Amino acid sequence: MAEISVIMSVYDDTHFKESLSSVLKQSFPDFELIVIDSRPEEVRSSDPDLISDPRITAVLNDDSGSFLNLALSKAGGNYIARTDSNSLMHVDRLKVQHAIMEEEPSITVTGSWINVLADSNRRVLGSVSGVVEKPLFSLLDNNFIFSNTMMVRRSFLEKHEIPYESCQDLEHYKLCVDIAGKGGIFYVESQALADCYMPSDQKQVKKVAVSELKMKIIRGFIFGQDQENREHLQNLLKEMIFFEKKNLISVDHIINFFKFVFHNL
Repeated sequence: MAEISVIMSVYDDTHFKESLSSVLKQSFPDFELIVIDSRPEEVRSSDPDLISDPRITAVLNDDSGSFLNLALSKAGGNYIARTDSNSLMHVDRLKVQHAIMEEEPSITVTGSWINVLADSNRRVLGSVSGVVEKPLFSLLDNNFIFSNTMMVRRSFLEKHEIPYESCQDLEHYKLCVDIAGKGGIFYVESQALADCYMPSDQKQVKKVAVSELKMKIIRGFIFGQDQENREHLQNLLKEMIFFEKKNLISVDHIINFFKFVFHNL
């Protein structure tokens, strides 16, 4: 059984061979690769790259939430690492992240900064680094764990029964919210462990879906307060939602207000 299960999402052929090669050339040898293939059937069924290496298992895509859970069900590793066909893994990515999580067993998720490749330019993208304090609070701003650099401790997912769930192209964001809500500890490596091509037809995530996730975070924060604060904040949230439905305030107003409150609690 491999120590690390790498899950790769494949949507087209543009950078697939380059991405696949970056995984197979990892300096950390003890891994398996599970390829979630969303390409047309005539392409994927005859692709020699998916049948020539015994470390590779190909899984045909059905829908986003269920196929990721199918991949997890086939994964045998103690750690689950994500990547996709638009990303090139640094040759030492698995080695670096595995060392971090082995050295500190309390860490649930590791990620890293990335190099974004677009229009012949390269720029480093990353915000936080080290152990992330109050990860739920940070997730109110954005998802600081890039999906194509994520490594998660499998035992934590199993203990808390956390699956991937379909969520309008936000499965990864929701997974991080769910992990943080269960007390997961996040660590971000400040070196770029992946080069990521920016697709020209990059999906635009619906703002309403992001807002719904952030409202879930707010409710989680409120639930974690002592009884007195919890009751006041629950009533306040209820009143603000009432005014939002009257179009007197926006969801963004609610989110920003509670970010301010939580920061000062």
